[in-house]
Amino acid sequence: MTTVALSPDGPHSSDYTREVAQAVAEGIRVLNYATRDGEDGLQWPSDVASVAGEIRAAAERLDQLTRQLGDYLAKQQSDGKLRVTHGPYKGHPEQAVAAAQASLDQALEAAHHLAQAWRAVHNTTSAISF
Repeated sequence: MTTVALSPDGPHSSDYTREVAQAVAEGIRVLNYATRDGEDGLQWPSDVASVAGEIRAAAERLDQLTRQLGDYLAKQQSDGKLRVTHGPYKGHPEQAVAAAQASLDQALEAAHHLAQAWRAVHNTTSAISF
């Protein structure tokens, strides 16, 4: 397994960005394993509240990420740098970017709902104890 040092201040690169995205996915996988039996990865009801609070924070941060991904594609398209070599938008980068933006808009809405749901989980579980 590759170790990724998380550094918001950089240095940033395309490779590093992809590695961090992979680490996020792997982090969820690790949480799945850590919580599947309950007793090993979770000792206290407050552990559930803590995990829920961190997942809520992650979901809230998806707002900025989603917008920035869309902004990047829009700028590259407006600068004439994009091309589409295959698929339904072959030869039409403006249509591909519009479709991607529509999907990003859906992801943004889903992220808002996800954050609200995890906020509710956190608020509810923070009052539970042994």
